[in-house]
Amino acid sequence: MKISVRFISSLLCLVILVCSMSSCFSVGQHAQDFTGEGSGSTATTTRTLAPDPQQTTASTTGSTRPSLPGSTGADPGKTTASTTGNQTPPDEPITMDFRFPYVLKTEEVDEFYEMLNAIQAGVLENKITTDELAEMVEEMETRFYYISTQSQIAYVEYCFFNDEASEENYLYSSGAETDIYTAYMKTCAAIDAAEESALKTAFFDGWTDEDFASMRGYSEELSEYSKISQNILVDYRALTDEEFEDGAAELLMDLVECNEAIAKLEGYDSYLDYAYDVIYGRDYSPEKTAQMRQFVKDRIVPLCKTAYDKFQATFSALKGGEQSRVISLVESDYDRLPINYLDQFLATLPEDAKNAMNGMFDDENVLFSDHEFSEAGAFTGYLYAYETPFCYFGPGYQNLFTMVHELGHYYNYICNAEASMSYDLAELHSQGNEFLLLAYLQDAKDAKVIEAVTYYQVFNALFTVIIATIVDDFETYVYTHADEITDPTVQLDEIMNQIVASYDRANFIKGNADMLSYWRYVTVEHPLYYISYAMSGLMSVELYALAIEDYDAALEVYCAIVTASNGEKTFLEVLADAGLGNPFSEETYARLEGICA
Repeated sequence: MKISVRFISSLLCLVILVCSMSSCFSVGQHAQDFTGEGSGSTATTTRTLAPDPQQTTASTTGSTRPSLPGSTGADPGKTTASTTGNQTPPDEPITMDFRFPYVLKTEEVDEFYEMLNAIQAGVLENKITTDELAEMVEEMETRFYYISTQSQIAYVEYCFFNDEASEENYLYSSGAETDIYTAYMKTCAAIDAAEESALKTAFFDGWTDEDFASMRGYSEELSEYSKISQNILVDYRALTDEEFEDGAAELLMDLVECNEAIAKLEGYDSYLDYAYDVIYGRDYSPEKTAQMRQFVKDRIVPLCKTAYDKFQATFSALKGGEQSRVISLVESDYDRLPINYLDQFLATLPEDAKNAMNGMFDDENVLFSDHEFSEAGAFTGYLYAYETPFCYFGPGYQNLFTMVHELGHYYNYICNAEASMSYDLAELHSQGNEFLLLAYLQDAKDAKVIEAVTYYQVFNALFTVIIATIVDDFETYVYTHADEITDPTVQLDEIMNQIVASYDRANFIKGNADMLSYWRYVTVEHPLYYISYAMSGLMSVELYALAIEDYDAALEVYCAIVTASNGEKTFLEVLADAGLGNPFSEETYARLEGICA
């Protein structure tokens, strides 16, 4: 019997989801509304595209959940959710059309504790055989992943219904999951402290030094911080419009305090280091990120402005009907477009990739909601108890590019359900798929329309990189100077304004996004996540540069990026193996500049 522990203690920091998922879990990027003010230096008589501060980037966060020893060896646990808002619940009951209902019963949670007690007593009192122990542990693991998966489904229902009943189910199931993990760790600790025996040896067979360190360092205090973070999220989502501005600022600082305490309990000097190492699995340091930020300031901001200007010029030159087609391609629900671009694009993919992505529809592993009360956003995860990925698409997040984004995540789960990989790599799977779609569209008949769509998507991707980098710059400062922030309702905006000023050129950023609103929409739900979206965004655009030169070669690179790592290679290693650059390379930025040349 081989038992391994993969405990990722970010279980305790963010909370959005419900466990039993592999280590990357992401929300799709929503093509922005064609509304808002354009750059002050780019006047036009037509409507302009301006990123919506609530929707520009992937709203991804993750409450990383603990993983019990099991045959999967997976790290169940990250999920993401999008921006929030207080919605009015439906007047009449509405059925959620999803084949995985929330059915967790309190008795099932009680049965898990009984099973744990039986395992502990059996080992400590030498009342069972090693074969019986193996069977009991296997059953215990099955129950754990069932409860974890039910907690995950409760979160999906919470997003769909957005009412008190679904909120209560989510809080109960996520709390139950945290508690049963704590109980499991106590059982492990009790067996660890016992005298040596054949059963004790069998129980810990296969454990690594890291596994023992995680178990021995675990405490109920960590469990309590997990619940604190869950309640911060719920409080955040309950803020009214009148409360939101000040409330988000105060809750961010509450979360900072909570996260810093978690980092200290886990033996880290700061949450920044903890997040890089434990939560997001980054293979670069905060110092390297600072270098990347300078590239963004010097190279990406002017390049984004160029893409924006070219979009404005191409869009303005179109006739009214053509402009409408541009808007439809980036905003309308994918299944309402006059041409089935989704199926056409999927047909160009290698057989394995095409079959994997079509599986979302074929296996009915998807939930769509057009209800106004549902949570806006899109996300993908893996239900370990049912051994299948699933996707959620909320209102306004069902356009063509969002669909392809989430199908990239779905493809990853089909290939790597048991793997643990960095968020940077996971988001390359999704954003890279979007840019393959964009390259495929270059051969569409409506050339002028596609040209405008292309410049918009490039602008939107680069602007997302800028915004995500600014958010990371802001969060890094907040987390490392928290003691200096005594009045968050005033000081946080001052900090953001100073950071934006260091990036902005001719008010280009301010003309397209309200960053004082934007940080409030993302930093509570997704702490220190956004730089991963920026890193992967840069490399997705480089994949696009390859795709417009050689589409088939880009497909080969993309599939290798998804399938070759299996959680064993880091983000930078995968990029190198695929022949791409990296976010810290001068050559990468030179290649990106060629797109708009």
